[in-house]
Amino acid sequence: MPRKIIKSKYFVEDELVETIGEVSTDEVKDWQSNENLKYVGKEIPRKDGYDKVSGSAVYTADKVLPNMTHAKILRCSLPHASIKKIITKKAKDLPGVLAVITHENTQQIPWYYNTSFLFDPHLRYQGDEVACVAAESEIIAEQAIRMIEVEYEELPFELDSEKSMKPEAVKIHDWGNIIRGRPFTDKRGDIEKGFAEADVIVEDLFSTQVVVHNPLEYHCSVVNWEGSKLTIWDSTQYVFGVRDTIAESLGIPSSNVRVIKEHMGGGFGSKLETGKYTVMAALLAKEIGRPVKITMDRKEMNLAVGNRPNSVQKLKVGAKNDGTLVAMSHYAFGTVGGYPSGAGCSWPFRTLYKCKNISVEEYSVVTNAGKARPMRAPGYVQGIFAFEQIIDELAEKIGMDPLEFRLKNYTDTDPTSDLPYTSKKLKEAYVKGAVAIGWKERRSPAGYGNGSLKQGIGMASQIWWGGGGPTSFATLKLNADGSLNILSGTQDIGTGTYTALAIIAAEVLDIPVDRIQVTLGDTETCPIASISGGSLTIPSVTPAVRDAAEQIKSKLISGAAAVLEVPEEKIIYAEGVLKVKEDESKQLSILELM
Repeated sequence: MPRKIIKSKYFVEDELVETIGEVSTDEVKDWQSNENLKYVGKEIPRKDGYDKVSGSAVYTADKVLPNMTHAKILRCSLPHASIKKIITKKAKDLPGVLAVITHENTQQIPWYYNTSFLFDPHLRYQGDEVACVAAESEIIAEQAIRMIEVEYEELPFELDSEKSMKPEAVKIHDWGNIIRGRPFTDKRGDIEKGFAEADVIVEDLFSTQVVVHNPLEYHCSVVNWEGSKLTIWDSTQYVFGVRDTIAESLGIPSSNVRVIKEHMGGGFGSKLETGKYTVMAALLAKEIGRPVKITMDRKEMNLAVGNRPNSVQKLKVGAKNDGTLVAMSHYAFGTVGGYPSGAGCSWPFRTLYKCKNISVEEYSVVTNAGKARPMRAPGYVQGIFAFEQIIDELAEKIGMDPLEFRLKNYTDTDPTSDLPYTSKKLKEAYVKGAVAIGWKERRSPAGYGNGSLKQGIGMASQIWWGGGGPTSFATLKLNADGSLNILSGTQDIGTGTYTALAIIAAEVLDIPVDRIQVTLGDTETCPIASISGGSLTIPSVTPAVRDAAEQIKSKLISGAAAVLEVPEEKIIYAEGVLKVKEDESKQLSILELM
């Protein structure tokens, strides 16, 4: 099939990403939502279902290699400090300890967008990495890290993001405490004029707390060197991202690094980044010449592998008496922890409803706490919490039904780009949801009741971009016995990707799902594919699977036409058999054709 190279711009979690990717130029007929399909939309047993319910699925946490050792990390006990002296002799002398690495005996490997290092003597939160020990067992490694003596210089610290924004605040980085040194701003229309024209104005202050991910499977890696080749089993949402980060950190070709992730017990965004622990394990494995397994315990999971930032949001909205929104302003700040990340939460505010006049000002603030990471629609959860409440307040003040207010300001285009939404079904969801919960029949106002517990029926909206994009590839191999292999470098993070890809291929090639083998999450055997986060996986990878399946189907039809000596348009294909339309006695199975 003819191809072309395109550039795409789209948001991954909370960052605008540009990619160059190859796509097919052939137009394939879309499957309609009401189309009678054989596999898509049907109840199909999960490909990984038996392995998971039987306990035979091997997660990274389960991985054991011959002669494997274990590593643990010593973490800073203070919120802000510098290392004056570190003594590792007692730890090294402990029987069973194989190696200890610190900033004193490792190269400076840049980390956190070049704002720190793998081991940095300047420690910016309680949990920052100080040393890493490899030992014959996890228990010995834990004993050893407690024997490392560290003399700290305690430094002033700040945990409050509002205080950290002020000029007189403790400087956590030389460049200051505000990411990019300035707020993110966005303006549309004339905000002052809009508020002047409003019949009703509501202002309110909202706050949300920091939330940690805590997936069932903890963060962990198993690493093994064979000569110059490094293999990593990692609980990650992006195997190719881990491969490239590790290669860059160690100064080796990416072709020398293989990353494998077969099953994963949740990530929720926290496993989109490569962990320092993986690099440390690789350094230790190289030094001792044996495999190393490194795992985070629950305390480390809460301290050092990400969180959803907090937020403080000051909102002001104005509307006409008929419910038309005429002006909205959003001022917010939140902590990103000790190193660069993002705490923005204004996307729902800017995109959910029509409003000609808006103003946004939001700050991502550094504090002496663990670094933020994406978590389940990053920024949108905090933003919706505040925005939908003030929309309810405004509707109540006008005396308008909250659902009618939202429908009044409904938009079919993205207000930030003026591009139409391609698959927005929110209006239909409003209608069905209202019927399902008896919205129009409710008799009591929200929050009624005499005691401390109140009752009522409420509603709220949410928005998430949920699109796909390049670059994601899939390789399909049709076998002579009619079975099929699918290979793609994406990840199944517990969301059914193995099954979804098999269903797409089965629909095109009319091959039973149980005759399709899917291999994911291996940078050596699979072609590159997207991260598994931000609702990217299925809309990015399934088009590649369908495209490859359509190519196979086209080649089968072409081959059968040649063998049966008829034009291609006279060949029909179903259930792995190719027949001539006018004479179905002339047919070939895949086995006979291949």
